[in-house]
Amino acid sequence: MNKKPFVTKEQIEEIAKTYPTPFHLYDEKGIRENAKRVKEAFSWNPGFREYFAIKATPNPFLVDILREYGCGCDCSSETELMLCDAIGAKGEENQGLATGSENYWCINSKASKADQKATADFLKWVITSDKGKEALSQKMGFTTPFKTFDDVKFDNPLTEAAVEDQKSGKTQVSWNFTMMPSEEWKNKVGQALLEYAQGTGKWDAVKTAFVDISFSGGAALYC
Repeated sequence: MNKKPFVTKEQIEEIAKTYPTPFHLYDEKGIRENAKRVKEAFSWNPGFREYFAIKATPNPFLVDILREYGCGCDCSSETELMLCDAIGAKGEENQGLATGSENYWCINSKASKADQKATADFLKWVITSDKGKEALSQKMGFTTPFKTFDDVKFDNPLTEAAVEDQKSGKTQVSWNFTMMPSEEWKNKVGQALLEYAQGTGKWDAVKTAFVDISFSGGAALYC
C-alpha cells in the first residue's frame, strides 16, 4: 500500500511559524472523500446510517462536516451530548446507551446430534432456570437481553443503571454482532473496508474478506 501524506514537511514547517506546536492538522478533503465513500458504499441499504463516535474526535467542526454526509452522533457522556446539541445535532439528547457484545452463542451444525441437543438444553436451562439466571446476572454480572430476566435485580450498580436507561424511553443504539465468525474475520473485513474508504483498496477485497474468510471449530458451544 502506498500512502502519501496530505501535507509536505515544508508546509508543516510554514504552518508552525504561525501556530505553535503541538497542534492537530486535519485533512478536510480526505475526510469528506472518505465520508462520501462510506455513504455511497452502503447506499443499497435505505435504513443505513453511520454514527460517528464523538469520543474519538470531539471536534465540532469535524462533526459538522460528517453531518453533511448524513452521519449521526454516537455519544457516551453528557459532555458529548452537550457538544452535539450546541452544533445543532437535534435528537441526540434522546439517545440511550450504546451497549452490546461481539460474543455470541451458537450450536455447531457439524457436532453430533447428541451434542447439539445437549447444547440446546443447556442454553435453555441457563436463561430460564433460577440457578442459571443467578449465575449469569449475579455471579458473572452480565446484562442479559432475555425476557426471562425481566424480574431479575442486579447487584452491579452500573448494570442496574444500564437497565434503567433501557426502560427510560430513550432510543437505544443497538450494537449488534449477530454474525461475527471470529476475531480474524472482523479484523480482515475492517481492514478491507478501511482501505476501500481511503481509496487504496477495491470493493472486491471487501467482498472477499466478508465471504471467503471462514472459521472452523470442533466444540458444540462458542462464546
